[in-house]
Amino acid sequence: MLIVSSWSERFRSDIGFNGVSQIWNDRLSWYFWLANSPGVYQLEMMNTDEDMDTNSDRHTAVFKVKCYPYQERPEFQSFSFFERKLVQSKLFDHTNTPSFEHQDDIPDDLFTVATIEISLDLEGQTAIFSFESMASLRTRFAQETHHIFPTIDLERTFEKQEIDRDVPGLAMGYPLFDCLICLYANTHKQPPLDIRCWKLPGYEALIESDHVHARETGDIEGFKLRLLFSAKGLASHRVGSRVLEDPHGASDNMIYYRSFACGNYHESKSEGKLPVMLNSQWWWLSQKHYQSELSTSCGCH
Repeated sequence: MLIVSSWSERFRSDIGFNGVSQIWNDRLSWYFWLANSPGVYQLEMMNTDEDMDTNSDRHTAVFKVKCYPYQERPEFQSFSFFERKLVQSKLFDHTNTPSFEHQDDIPDDLFTVATIEISLDLEGQTAIFSFESMASLRTRFAQETHHIFPTIDLERTFEKQEIDRDVPGLAMGYPLFDCLICLYANTHKQPPLDIRCWKLPGYEALIESDHVHARETGDIEGFKLRLLFSAKGLASHRVGSRVLEDPHGASDNMIYYRSFACGNYHESKSEGKLPVMLNSQWWWLSQKHYQSELSTSCGCH
């Protein structure tokens, strides 16, 4: 998908895809720059179906989505004190990403906003993309805590019950998922055929002394959005497959379900139940053929 997208500047402009760069370290990951986004994205593979030890006729990979916020965007203030100071430090370069020399100095649990799961069948005919996050990714201190941040040579005292981080995870992570769906739809000439969304329990991260635990809270909601693509159409797909079932085993968690057997998008009031907006480009891009602007498919002009 990423190679094909490099062939047409018009295509990249249509979906707001400014650029991508593989990150050369011990993890399979990429940086993405998108138009009008709140920051630079990092898509990092966490595990695969082999890691999860499942017997399946599909290949599945789970990715962590990180967002390095732009300082001029209002979302910047929702990130933690440490995250903000890191972005403003010498550890980040002019691309608004960690400099090559300081990649290992950035704690791995910072800047995460969502997860994306991609599942492909062995024949390459069916794909399922899932996006999961919460409306708010909140971190709170249980008691007064003094923190030292040697990486940036700073320290600070946090008050009891102080909220250090309150990132709108869904809003921050969804632009990258949207872009990936656009890339897949156009590259494979397939529109989404089945879309489902579940509401999940929300929680906040509570920092107590030297450990962190999740505490459920009623004012935060989590969601999982799942899109099915299939070259064979809906009729031949096993709707009862494990990959399309409710992720928490309770059917009343599902707040949205629509099939698009005709391969086209038709607006419906039911979309109002979704925490994000569906993109009509996912359907018409599957029928769009862009002319390559390169002399060769390897990217050489």
